[in-house]
Amino acid sequence: MLAAIQSPQRVRFLSVLEMSCSSTKWNFHQWVAQALEQVERAFEKTAKSDKASKLAEAKINALKEQQIRRLQEKLIHKNEGIAELMKENVQAKKANGDL
Repeated sequence: MLAAIQSPQRVRFLSVLEMSCSSTKWNFHQWVAQALEQVERAFEKTAKSDKASKLAEAKINALKEQQIRRLQEKLIHKNEGIAELMKENVQAKKANGDL
């Protein structure tokens, strides 16, 4: 079970464990309750940080999609401009008798 805990949380857990073991005023049941509470807190913080990273990732993905849409619109606009210039070029060549 301790292997599943990430290192900062494991360090916190071990420090609580050392404090609990060195103290003679707590009995074994209180020590177990406190140790389990600390483990729960460590996993809650991990879950919160996972949720925050998922939100940040969602924001980044939304910004990327927004940039892709903007660039696609820009490309469409450029393609339309090029098509118009090519059309005018062909018409001018026809008028000059080059085609």
